[in-house]
Amino acid sequence: MCNEILKKLIIGFKKGDTQSFLLIYKVFKRLIRLYAARVDYEETLSELNLFLIELLHKLDLTRFSSDYSYTIQKYIAVSIRNRYLDLLKKQIERIQKTLPLFEISGAKEDCYDEKIMLPDAFKVLTPKQKMVLMGKYIYGYNDVEISKMMGTTRQAVNSIKNRAFEVLRAYYNQ
Repeated sequence: MCNEILKKLIIGFKKGDTQSFLLIYKVFKRLIRLYAARVDYEETLSELNLFLIELLHKLDLTRFSSDYSYTIQKYIAVSIRNRYLDLLKKQIERIQKTLPLFEISGAKEDCYDEKIMLPDAFKVLTPKQKMVLMGKYIYGYNDVEISKMMGTTRQAVNSIKNRAFEVLRAYYNQ
């Protein structure tokens, strides 16, 4: 979307026109969803949507010319990407903090009692991951039932479950 049109829409949005925001969001929706899917879909999607709203409110339109170039759109896209990278770094830091330091200290891995290791491994999972795994494998709920209980989509439940398995594999492979 060229600067001339985008400027008018942003000005309208700043004045409270929700239709202007929907048109702006339509331009960046695909990008936001792509980045959200790469991190943690539910939280990141909300975070990036909120970031877009805040960015539009703070955006100084006098810095951009009213022509047919795409500098405003590029600026917003780069800003969203930078916010995504910040969120990705934070997620990596969270995961690194939650992974316990596991020292084998000379013993073989297969010597550990599995009844002890499973609760230890569960400590590295997020509350959502624990809820999904327990709901599915302990209580026998399917993904749709779990999604209704959590107020999310079946795809999000499946994604959380797959991430939990990745974390558990990484934990056991240390």
